[in-house]
Amino acid sequence: MRLLFVTLLLLVPAIGNGVPFVSADTASYLRVGAGFAGALERLVTPGAERAAPTAGRAVSAEELRLGATYLGARSAWYALPAWLTSRAMGIWGIALVQAVIAAALVLTAIRVVAPAAAPGPAAIAVLALASGSTLGIYASVAMPDLFVGLGVLAAGLLILWSDRLGAIGRFLLLVLVIAASAVHATHAPVILAAVSVLALVASLSGSPIAWSRGPALLVVAACLLGVAATALAREAASRVVGEPLRNPPFLMARVVADGPGRAFLEQACGTRALALCAFLDRPLDDSQTILWESDPARGVFGPADADTRIRLIEEQGEVLLGALRTDPVGVVTSAVGNVLRLLLVVRLEGELESFIPERALAALDELSPGLADAWRESAVARGLWPFSILDPWLAATTLAALLVVAWWVVKGGGHGGAPGEVERQRGLVVLVSAALVVNAVLCGAASGPFPRYQMRILWLLPALAILLLLAGAGRAASRPDRRP
Repeated sequence: MRLLFVTLLLLVPAIGNGVPFVSADTASYLRVGAGFAGALERLVTPGAERAAPTAGRAVSAEELRLGATYLGARSAWYALPAWLTSRAMGIWGIALVQAVIAAALVLTAIRVVAPAAAPGPAAIAVLALASGSTLGIYASVAMPDLFVGLGVLAAGLLILWSDRLGAIGRFLLLVLVIAASAVHATHAPVILAAVSVLALVASLSGSPIAWSRGPALLVVAACLLGVAATALAREAASRVVGEPLRNPPFLMARVVADGPGRAFLEQACGTRALALCAFLDRPLDDSQTILWESDPARGVFGPADADTRIRLIEEQGEVLLGALRTDPVGVVTSAVGNVLRLLLVVRLEGELESFIPERALAALDELSPGLADAWRESAVARGLWPFSILDPWLAATTLAALLVVAWWVVKGGGHGGAPGEVERQRGLVVLVSAALVVNAVLCGAASGPFPRYQMRILWLLPALAILLLLAGAGRAASRPDRRP
């Protein structure tokens, strides 16, 4: 019953929108999932016709080559389950599965971190987390973004409270860490870096931090297993498509948009035949426009043919090194600025896509029939989503959570409770703090200062504050009355 209650709370944003949140990238994931489903069908049904990545429409060789230039960033370990779920239950099925996983993890965290918390305060805490964080939003987005935060929290519970989880609980959380690491390329580095920071701080800090080396090594192994699974799926997909899958040139787009890359190109294009030199008449001041704008007068990667895209990808390293040689200070300062903007800006407006191109909506409708019309009638698409209220509210709750955690740290974490309990909570503070910073550094330096990158994991800060408050309230409630 509690799991159902928390799941429904997390689905409130999707219910309010009228449909779970989707984007053009959702279509890419579903397309990859459809392609893998077709490949699996051919394996079990010899002689079956070649399945198209869009589940039925004939796909040309050029379309396959174009897809291979960006689908490397779409993990099959998210795409295939999402595709199968959407075929069985529609787009609501994806949001439901994600909300159930998130709800189960939240309840597990409360049980092991604050075992003495009374049912009333625990219910209030869950309500506060659902209404005052981005957890429900990202549980309702048909994208793998939710899982980076789930992976970090699961890793923290395994490393710091392994003794309270039981064999089945430890197994399920390890599976969650593996899944989180496999569904997106940025997730494993965030989890691994956070665990490394925890181990380092525990070794060097004067404040005792309780953590278990054995579970930590299991978490590391789980992350590496997820990375290996991703590499295996990518190789399998390359064989199916007949082309190596590649990632878009995110880094190149960022350094060019930030300025140092453009300065390098202005010097280099007179003597080198770089693919990007043919696009110097474009604005080149926004990485998203460089990568995804389909208008040939503005975009670069998006409207290019497959051969040009491959050249852009292969020349990314040369452009990066050239930008570093031309303006090393500019590269560093722009990267630092991007990271700071991610850390300091709390915003969903413009990040939940209100406008999805018709070609992407057509792909969504082909892959999940009826989704395009449902999205057009959604609150976000019709401009009715209350961003003017929601964004300040999330900024206020995030600041409140930060102040709670800071107060807890300054006060030394409180006293009493089971032996070593405060030390475990210190470990969780270190782990979550490290994950938030590493995520901003990784995404801000590699892609750009787009708030959605940080909003996907920002719910961990209110979750941390709530768990610390619950644990303290539970200790106070269970403390014997010492009055005469």
